[in-house]
Amino acid sequence: MLALEIWCGILVSSLGCGARPWELDDAVRRRLVKRIYVPLPDVDARLALLRNTLNGQPARLRDIDLERIAQITEGYVQRGVLQPHPNSR
Repeated sequence: MLALEIWCGILVSSLGCGARPWELDDAVRRRLVKRIYVPLPDVDARLALLRNTLNGQPARLRDIDLERIAQITEGYVQRGVLQPHPNSR
């Protein structure tokens, strides 16, 4: 989110973002007047994220495996799709 205001004669801009903007304090939301909604990645975007991330890596996943992973990660943000599980090696 972006906020512009004059403070002590100086133009001040603020930029904020988060996965849960509804948890921000009302006073903060009032100051961040411009809101841009970025939706979660759809299945095609998740598949592209996986392919781009694994490009050049020694992964042995076939396209059918990547497509299945893209399908079952519905509702995940980009980081959730790409971040390895803490127990993986």
